[in-house]
Amino acid sequence: MKKYIKPILFVSGAIAIMAATFLFVPTDNMSGRFTSEKFFAEMEEGELDSVLVKIAAQYNQSLPIMVNLDTRLDSTIGINKQFRYNYTMVDYSADQLDIKYFTHSMRPKLLNSACNTRDMVVFMNHGVPITYAYYGIQGNKITEITVHPSDCKSLHTTPDQNT
Repeated sequence: MKKYIKPILFVSGAIAIMAATFLFVPTDNMSGRFTSEKFFAEMEEGELDSVLVKIAAQYNQSLPIMVNLDTRLDSTIGINKQFRYNYTMVDYSADQLDIKYFTHSMRPKLLNSACNTRDMVVFMNHGVPITYAYYGIQGNKITEITVHPSDCKSLHTTPDQNT
C-alpha cells in the first residue's frame, strides 16, 4: 500500500534539506561566509566542472547526515556542469511511497530554494542545474527533481512581463 506522507512532512523536510545544504557549503575561515561564491568567483573559463568537483568534495567531508527524521543527505556530485544531491528516505522503500505525490509536493519547495536562496542562486547564475535525487531505504530510486536555471527565470517572470 502506497503512503501519502502528510504535506507538513514535506514542508519541514524541504526546510531541513535546504538548511543542511547550506550548512555544509565550505566557508571562509575569516568571515564564516559561504564560499561556493568564492569558488565560482575564482573560476577561470573552462573550469566549471573542476569547481563543482571541489564544492562536492567539501560537502562530502561532512556527509552522510540526517536532515530530518526521514531523510539523510548521503552525498553530492559535481560533474558535467551539473550539481546533484543524493538523499535516502530512511523509513521508506520506493514502493511504499506515492512517487507522483512526493515529486509534486517537493518540486515547488526545491524550486523556490534553488531560485531564491543566495547560496543556491550562485549555481543558477553560472548555468548549473541542481538535481535532488531521492532513494528508498533499499537503495531503489524514488525520484529525481532537477531545477534548471531557466526554471528560475520563468519563476521570476510575471504575466505582465510576458506580453
